[in-house]
Amino acid sequence: MQYELKFLLMIINSTIGSYLIKQNQRNKLSVYPDDLSNLKIKICSKENQEKYAFLSDYLLFLNATEERRQKFKDTIEFFDHQIADSLVYELYFKEKFAEDGLYPEPKEYLLEEVSKHLKPINYDRWAELYWKKQVEGNLTEGEQKELEKVEKENIDVINKVYHSLTQDKEVRKWTERIKSHEWIKIIEGETK
Repeated sequence: MQYELKFLLMIINSTIGSYLIKQNQRNKLSVYPDDLSNLKIKICSKENQEKYAFLSDYLLFLNATEERRQKFKDTIEFFDHQIADSLVYELYFKEKFAEDGLYPEPKEYLLEEVSKHLKPINYDRWAELYWKKQVEGNLTEGEQKELEKVEKENIDVINKVYHSLTQDKEVRKWTERIKSHEWIKIIEGETK
């Protein structure tokens, strides 16, 4: 199966991804490519992988500069630990959630709700221009204007998505259910 790279990035950078890598390491001092190749990546449709990629783009963009990391700290925390982590938990444990009565059936309820809000941003073009400016030290006047325009558009989209997700009662309901499960509490270090 082909995987969207940003989908894989979301899995690896999630709390469960870190947990699984630590379990695979078994007292090693660093992570090797073999540790990552041993990760069990759950299969989902190309369409769903693209939804995860939207969130990866948001997080890559928001974390690209120290200034942005500070300015959007709450937004990053929300997308990373509330939405992305919960979506990955749902991907891995929806069967267990249904078995334990948290879910009516093993289905991606949270992803369905979150997807209603997700909008793409132009992270790749922004990154291309941003890093060209960082490495080469300058952009043409047209490229500089495009960089500023794309950055503003990305921030506007992310802010709208953040606001709509934080106001959505269904999203809150599903994330609370996911986070209440005993396995999730163990992974997040809340219980032993």
